[in-house]
Amino acid sequence: MIRARKLAKSFGSRPALHGIDLKIARGEMFALIGPDGAGKTTFFRLVAGLLLPTSGSVARDDVPFGLLPQRFSLYEDLTVDENLRLRASLYGVPRAEAGARAADLLARVGLDRFGTRLAGALSGGMKQKLALVAALLPRPALLLLDEPTTGVDPVSRREFWQVLNALHHEGLTIVVSTPYMDEAEYASRLAFLDDGRLVASGTRDEILAAYPRPLVEIATNALGEARTRLAAMPEVDDISLFGTKLHVRGREKTEDFLEGRVAAALKGIVSADSIRRVAPTLEDAFVLFSENGEEVDQPIRSAPPSPPPSSPSKKSPDSSSDILLRCENLTRKFGDFTAVDRVSFEIPRGRVFGFLGPNGSGKSTTIRMLTGLLRPTAGTVTGFEGLDVVRDVEVWKKRLGYMSQKFSLYLDLTVRENLEFFGSIYGLSRPRLADRVGALASRLRFEPLLGELTENLSTGQRQRVALAAALLHEPELLFLDEPTGGVDPKGRRLFWDLIYELAAARGMTVLVTTHYMDEAEQCDRLAFILDGRIIADGSPHDLKQSLEDRLLEVGLSSEPFAALASVKGDAALEDAYLFGRRLRAVANPGAGEQAARLLSRFGSPSPAEPSLEDVFVSLARSAATPATPAETSAA
Repeated sequence: MIRARKLAKSFGSRPALHGIDLKIARGEMFALIGPDGAGKTTFFRLVAGLLLPTSGSVARDDVPFGLLPQRFSLYEDLTVDENLRLRASLYGVPRAEAGARAADLLARVGLDRFGTRLAGALSGGMKQKLALVAALLPRPALLLLDEPTTGVDPVSRREFWQVLNALHHEGLTIVVSTPYMDEAEYASRLAFLDDGRLVASGTRDEILAAYPRPLVEIATNALGEARTRLAAMPEVDDISLFGTKLHVRGREKTEDFLEGRVAAALKGIVSADSIRRVAPTLEDAFVLFSENGEEVDQPIRSAPPSPPPSSPSKKSPDSSSDILLRCENLTRKFGDFTAVDRVSFEIPRGRVFGFLGPNGSGKSTTIRMLTGLLRPTAGTVTGFEGLDVVRDVEVWKKRLGYMSQKFSLYLDLTVRENLEFFGSIYGLSRPRLADRVGALASRLRFEPLLGELTENLSTGQRQRVALAAALLHEPELLFLDEPTGGVDPKGRRLFWDLIYELAAARGMTVLVTTHYMDEAEQCDRLAFILDGRIIADGSPHDLKQSLEDRLLEVGLSSEPFAALASVKGDAALEDAYLFGRRLRAVANPGAGEQAARLLSRFGSPSPAEPSLEDVFVSLARSAATPATPAETSAA
């Protein structure tokens, strides 16, 4: 279907792809993965004919194709139905056929109630679903998807991939890039790009079999102390945090003794039975492959610093002065629709507070009220030792930083010009601003991009720059609205290392929304919002207790979606879903044995540790009520 031979593309003096040789067969589900700026989007644009190669060639079978780009490309001032009618007319789809196909596709992705909604009023995840429907309207034989689930919540991601699998089984060839490694596992083959070069390709099993280093997994609550000790070990090449566990990668020729030396180094804080050798995951492979020669030889990252004794985060949680922000019965209505309904919570100083919920649940609307950008209909927001967000809005804004879900920097300015502009708004002196720009560019690793037009950056690179802009003035309270959407796994580690540092060492308070549940595991406290109401809150550990002893999983050798379909809806299960090549099932209370028998047809099921994604989906499905067309874009 697609054939690239020595494919190269440069933009001026900057090379984007170097001599790519790649074949993608008709009927494949093919995944393209790699760090931000690796060349994935350039490859898609070359295949689609939107760019011409600098050298080499790329050929595509002469078949209809659809392209879903990273950036929303439909008309925001048209409704869902109007956008689809326009797309159908542009591609010559007969009106009757277009109407029936649009209705079917909208129902498949859960947008059938939103035909009269302006596209610009949809949440980020809903926009992605609409873009998929638009790409599928002309019945393409080839579908090119550039990070289609960025900004999509866990429930919608599962639905999205069920739709893709059904289309694949209907004969559609799909080429997809994704920052989610569990999604990449659904592909029949993968290719890994780094710095415009093809680093590895093959099936998932082939790529993991070639992983050259030993890995040790550590389960511990003493993450900071464990990372500090591990960082001092010459045998250790990298430390990665996956949810609540550490993955420790050994250097070459440490296979025979790494586990024992790790256990010795962690003696007294981690029991020996919590340390084990493990096989690599695709995320482990991603981290390794995305390290260029310069980075591999650098010292590994040290652990985030622990809070000093005087840190605000060490205050007693019962102290009223420990609460930096408090909202009570916060409500926002748009006409007759209530987007946020009597939301109340407190954020302690120096802590990381996670705010989770599906697309359209009210997260972004709540944040806009907390930042003073949107006036509440009712309720109060107080903080910063006596300020009120309505009464003292201008003073309030100077005390916080805000990184919005929608990229808000100027595309026609360079990275440096953007940061200098925002720094001047914050009133930073010229020397202080130069110091902050340099420090943040180094910390977030975008120094080589300072002279680039922001328009030319990848999504992940833009997110790093936007985070820097929000941190220039060193705010007391930082709001991050899906900061790692579209950021690769290695970049996400960089973000969260910095978040730890800001909260622990400097006492900065952080409110973050995210659809990556492994990131949510790192928050001190979480609140789940659905249909504008808080439906659960607590620490990650406390929230996962609700699914304790009810979660089972079994590995699958083939046809994962068929296996899922065969157990879905069984009376013994509250839920069943795929996580990469594993089938997971949540048993109804008291139905554990029946659930185990059900899964045993695929292998030997074993108990699984509940994740926050399991909690998210369980809460969303048990508490959800039918949505109405009046739903707003309260992402």
